[in-house]
Amino acid sequence: MRSILWRSIGLALILITALAFGLQRLLSWFATSGEVWLDGMLGPSFETSINVLAWIVLIVVPFIGIGVFLMVHILPEKIAENRHHPQAEAIQTLCLLSLFFGGMLWPLAWLWAYSKPVLYKMAYGTDKHESHVPEAQSAAPKEPPPDDIDALRAQIARLEAELSSRHNQAGRV
Repeated sequence: MRSILWRSIGLALILITALAFGLQRLLSWFATSGEVWLDGMLGPSFETSINVLAWIVLIVVPFIGIGVFLMVHILPEKIAENRHHPQAEAIQTLCLLSLFFGGMLWPLAWLWAYSKPVLYKMAYGTDKHESHVPEAQSAAPKEPPPDDIDALRAQIARLEAELSSRHNQAGRV
């Protein structure tokens, strides 16, 4: 599992570096000779269409960016819920705090969601959240069958009779 995590982190860093390099090259090309190329391709009226496109990008891209940012920040919470992590609520809180701290705590939440809670298992005997009930246990009947209830009532009556007889014998001595 750790190798998959490290591979995904490495791949993400490579992709971010490649995108940043490509965007820098594209913007520097637009700054130097892009305007001349666009003027030659689209004609002198290209400025109006470019301005409209720029306004659309300025309005739409921030909303898309904020949506992606929020979806990425709840990933550790979803991972913890799917893995029935016993500290899922704490991971959720760390994800919310990460939003306020500009995403600096998000990698910790990601690692925490994938970690095995060793001390929790030592303390409680399980590494699953208490709300996670296996299907075999959830399918079990909640009340004992009526035959068992009658047997339990008979056993209680026998024990009460035995207890009262012992109490009477202790009172005589």
